Amino acid sequence: MKLSDLHVGDCAIIHGVTETEDLNRLKAMGVCIDRRIELVQKGDPLIFKVFGSRIGLSARLAEHVEVEPCASVSRCWNRKGEAAKVTVLSA
Repeated sequence: MKLSDLHVGDCAIIHGVTETEDLNRLKAMGVCIDRRIELVQKGDPLIFKVFGSRIGLSARLAEHVEVEPCASVSRCWNRKGEAAKVTVLSA
């Protein structure tokens, strides 16, 4: 599923990026494999939350971010505030 397919309030985990041309730009913004996100606003830019920060992403780039919706909110947000494991995408 694409990031752009999520609904506002949905939680998801990033699984990959299909456009390698923008890979470095996405990594710099925190778009990494296994990163847990929540969609805040649809549109252009699409806005999602990562670790409490909001990031705006163009609709074009959002089409290239593959995600898996979370089965439950507890899967995405650690209630103790511990950092989630993150794997950085490589080109």
